[in-house]
Amino acid sequence: MEGKIEKQNARRLTPNQLLRSYVYGDKSERERMLPALEESLGINDRVESTVILIRPQSIARETYEEIQKYLRGLLDALCMENYYIFIRYGEDGGVYLLLVDTERNRNLKMILSTRVLPPLQEISSCVCSMVKMKGIRDINQIIDKLGDLVKYSFSIPEGKIIDWETAQTITYEKIEYPSALENEMIQCIRAGKKEKFFDMGKEFADHVIESNASPECIRDYTIRLVLGLIRVIGEIRTDLNQEEEISYMLESIRKCCSQKEMRYQFEKILKNITLPDDNMAKTITENGIVLNAISYIRENYGNNIGLVDVAQFCNVRSEYLSRIFKEETGVKFVDFLTNFRVSMAKRMLASGKYKVLEVSEAVGFSDQKYFQKVFKKVCGVTPSEYKKENCR
Repeated sequence: MEGKIEKQNARRLTPNQLLRSYVYGDKSERERMLPALEESLGINDRVESTVILIRPQSIARETYEEIQKYLRGLLDALCMENYYIFIRYGEDGGVYLLLVDTERNRNLKMILSTRVLPPLQEISSCVCSMVKMKGIRDINQIIDKLGDLVKYSFSIPEGKIIDWETAQTITYEKIEYPSALENEMIQCIRAGKKEKFFDMGKEFADHVIESNASPECIRDYTIRLVLGLIRVIGEIRTDLNQEEEISYMLESIRKCCSQKEMRYQFEKILKNITLPDDNMAKTITENGIVLNAISYIRENYGNNIGLVDVAQFCNVRSEYLSRIFKEETGVKFVDFLTNFRVSMAKRMLASGKYKVLEVSEAVGFSDQKYFQKVFKKVCGVTPSEYKKENCR
């Protein structure tokens, strides 16, 4: 009787709603829903289907929804049938496409690579993985596998779809950290040889970032070099104090999904650390709206401001500002604002002239306990500990 009621309730849902409920449900809920889902999708353990993960660089909800809408239009134009789309928000999610009964479609991967993925790249840079399965019962495990597979996209040409067959062909080579090259770049910094410095940077990108080393190795070596260069430049220049902007760019290196993207971020950092302080924001982005937003934050961080206030100042919708801010800077708006405030707080604490409460209020935190919690999360120590360790 209970199973009959469950089936009747399930019939009130569309196939897409039923699929989403199954994916997001717990184990017992999925067991109850499985028969209704199989009936609704016309699928059983003998039917082969394909699940595709499209993960955009921008994680703004607006971007995910725009990709979903555009994807439907593309699939309809290609006369694709029996497809279902659902979204999982966040950095580890994406837009998921389920195509039912694809066993006879041998050209599916080519169609997706040439006709579907390229137009989506115009909305946001995307990486894509694909897995085949029998039935629908194990779709949650398949979703996990898609997430594991998409990491291999770092090592394949842009716009390609990664599947298990492609992943198994990828091999990594061991490379040594170019200590001699780092030393040459440091010598260029101290001698003021900017042109040679950038030539050395290009050589590093050619031999490390675009090598066949593992993504983890390439990230580690790139961050190691950047931190070494920043340390030396900081000894020479007194105006290199944009800690929050540099930390964002380092974080953007950690999150790069492709060698092309990492090279782009690396080159931006080289320009950033060799320019005067006033020009640093321009190296993060050339987008006028984002530059205006950063300028507004710098002038008003001590006030009770948020995304809506900055969007109003820039005369754009807050959702739009959130999306382009993340795309252009590689960091979420709220993280940029928080870390900017913490950076200003660090300077005030290091001066030894202010109490923690005064610093908290000066950088826009009305609640001192919340300020302490945020500061420790970002810096690893409390404001009082930081003041004691760094007070000049």
